[in-house]
Amino acid sequence: MKIAVVIPTYNERETIAALLDEVAVLRDPMIDDVVVIVVDHGSPDGTAEIVQAARRNHANLRLLKGERQGLGDALVKGFVYALEQVGPDAVIQMDADFSHAPADIPRLIAALDASDFVIGSRYVTGGRVAKRWHGVRRLISLVGNTITRWALGLRAIKDCTSGFRGIRTSLLRQIDLHTIRPRGYVFQIAMVRAAMEHNATITEVPITFNERRAGTSKFGFGELWRAMMYLVTGN
Repeated sequence: MKIAVVIPTYNERETIAALLDEVAVLRDPMIDDVVVIVVDHGSPDGTAEIVQAARRNHANLRLLKGERQGLGDALVKGFVYALEQVGPDAVIQMDADFSHAPADIPRLIAALDASDFVIGSRYVTGGRVAKRWHGVRRLISLVGNTITRWALGLRAIKDCTSGFRGIRTSLLRQIDLHTIRPRGYVFQIAMVRAAMEHNATITEVPITFNERRAGTSKFGFGELWRAMMYLVTGN
């Protein structure tokens, strides 16, 4: 299986090089080829320059740059590039801060053998959140997921907001990515909703969600407000 790994970044210079090195050495019988696509939205800390330098050692590394317009916008750019320029069988999306372990990628890929959409889930049996994860963020995540599942009819999904996913490109081609209006973190929820509307088979694989190794979270109260508005209006 040919895989494209899409990694959105904003001010992740402290972790991105090490993450790229770990993804590059992944070995699994199901993986024939891996192309890594970093989408950097104008990081002022030099993240893009580090990725550009890493291309000397990683032939299958791509860098897309643009202005900061939200997590969802970065993911759409990465997905579209993968579909048009790489042609993988599936796309993996993950964060750049090691909250998602590269070693778990083969587990997501294995689940794609019988699914269209795989979520690395914190809230199914066997999944967990690192003890050091900030209590307020943990509470927001749990409450937000619960409200989302019931408000949008996604009750079968335990972790609607996880950013660690595997998606078959056959499903991505069915979804009109440009019509999904949320372009911030709410994009994660909107994609689950779109997958269900296309009758996709969705599987959740338990993962351990770790505290970021360095840097600061980009999730703020503005994103929380946009999430609440999405639940109310659906847009």
